[in-house]
Amino acid sequence: MTTRSGRDLLYEISPTMYDRTQAALIATGTIREHRRRFRRTGHRLNDPRAAGTPRAVIRSLVLATSARKNFSRQPGTDALAALVNAVHLYPPLHLDLTDAEIRGLLNLNTRGIATSARPGAAARAIPYIASCVEDAVAAHTVAVYR
Repeated sequence: MTTRSGRDLLYEISPTMYDRTQAALIATGTIREHRRRFRRTGHRLNDPRAAGTPRAVIRSLVLATSARKNFSRQPGTDALAALVNAVHLYPPLHLDLTDAEIRGLLNLNTRGIATSARPGAAARAIPYIASCVEDAVAAHTVAVYR
C-alpha cells in the first residue's frame, strides 16, 4: 500500500498549484525558505504567531455558531472554515466538542454562506468548492485500495 501526500493530490489537480502557492507565500513575506544541508529545502513562517490567528478565528466561528450568536460574516473566514471542514481538520481547533459536533456546526455555517451572500458574490461558490475538495480528498484516500 502506498501513501500519497496532500502535495501529491495538489499536483494531480493542478501541476503548478503547489509551486504557485508557495511562491506567493514567499513573495508576500508569509514564509521564508529554510535551507538544510542534507535534506530538501523547507519553509518556515516569518511570524510564528500567524499560525494561531486562523485557528482562533475558526474557533470563534464554531463557538458563535454553537451558541447561535449572530456574527458578521467574512468571506475569508467562511472559506477557511469550509475547507477545514472539508479535510476534517478538527483536532488543531482544541475545542471541547466531538468531531461530529464540530462538523455539524461547520456544516451549518457552510450552508449559511449561500443564503447570506448577495447574488453573484464569489462567496456563494464556497460551499461548492468545499464540496469538491471533500470529494477529491475522499477519492484520493480510497485510490490506494484500487
